[in-house]
This record gives sequence, C-alpha cells and structure tokens, in this order.
Amino acid sequence: MALLTGAMVAMGGASIPAIADTRAEITIRSFSGDTAAEAPVVLKTLGRKAWRIEGGNARNGPATILNGGWVVSQSDDEVREFPAVAVEEAGNWRIPWLTIIADVNDPEVEVTYVGEEQGGKVQHVRLFRKTKDVGLAEVLQPCDVYLDTQTGLPVKLIFSAHPPENLLISFPVEIGYLDYRAFSGLLVPTRIRHSIQGQLVAELLVTQFSANTGVSPAEFQVR
Repeated sequence: MALLTGAMVAMGGASIPAIADTRAEITIRSFSGDTAAEAPVVLKTLGRKAWRIEGGNARNGPATILNGGWVVSQSDDEVREFPAVAVEEAGNWRIPWLTIIADVNDPEVEVTYVGEEQGGKVQHVRLFRKTKDVGLAEVLQPCDVYLDTQTGLPVKLIFSAHPPENLLISFPVEIGYLDYRAFSGLLVPTRIRHSIQGQLVAELLVTQFSANTGVSPAEFQVR
C-alpha cells in the first residue's frame, strides 16, 4: 500500500484528490500487421472511474462511454452496450493515478507486494478485486502494477480483458507508460503503449492534458 501511495505522490501528491475531472487530447496510433493508422481522440474523465472517448473534435461524433458497471459505444449507425469489466478490469488504465487511487481507496481490493524485479529496477504490486457476486468472481483476474524503484512512477500495468460476448474468456493486456511530462503540476505519461497477448496494438500520444475543466456529467450518461 505504501508503494502505491508513493506512486500517487510522485504523480501529483496533494493535487490528485482535488481532481474532479480531466480532459486529454490524444493521437492514437493503431497497428495491424505491418500497417499503422493515426486518429485524434479526446479522452474525458469524471471522478475516479467514469470516462468518455470521442473521435476527433466532433461534438456528436463516435464515442465510447464507461460509467458504473456498463459501457456504451455509439456511432452514427450503431449503439452497443456491454459490461464494463470487458474493457476496464484494471480501472482507467489510460491515466495511471485514476487506476491506482480508485483501487487504494476500495475496501474490496486486496493489495499484495510481490517484490523487486528486473534487478531491482521495478517494484511489483498485485491488486485483486474481491466480490460477493458469484458470476463476477469467475471473471475477475489479478492486476499487476510495476513501479520504477527510483521515481515511484508506474511503468507497466498487466491485467486481463474479456470479449463482451463471453466474459469467461480472458486474454492478457500490457500497458507501458513512458515519457512522463508535467501538466499543471501533475505528471502524465505522454506515450502509452497498449499490447494484447504480447502484440503491440496501439500507442496513445498525449499532446494536451488539463484537470478540473468542468465537464458536464450529462456527457457520461450510459443509461
């Protein structure tokens, strides 16, 4: 627990509890085989666990919203709704302190120190969400956080994702956090590498980030 608290101090300390919402402008590089494509998106968060990703700067364009236990993905011709655990078992992995602070403050999350790894360069902490929901208990897997021993900053997150069609199927997801930069007194990774089953599928490049922008709760309505 002390290591996770130290990570939050390293990323922003006393400023983090005062963050009500965030807004980030991101370029997503998607990889498929030897080809890559880029697209601009805006990521908004509200509180610790609600988030919204919208394509480009279009107010009414494609968007994916998570709030509570459900996700809604909407585009011009389709709306999909599915359980949040399918994509967000580790919390909001795009912004590391939101993942960590939500779990540290959750009495249902069990925190275990695994130890030093990579010759002492990183500290490995495991998070596991306990639940009385029998169905959900069959789905949930541990989430592993790796912290830089010198800086205390998160460098890697490993968790499981699940296809919405069958939550009992799981596959490993690895998130790498690189190139931390200061935005309004907060340290934010500006290059986030997203790999599935060892294959790099996307890289998120954060170009702008701000907190407490006053986003509307209506933007996060999923039902």
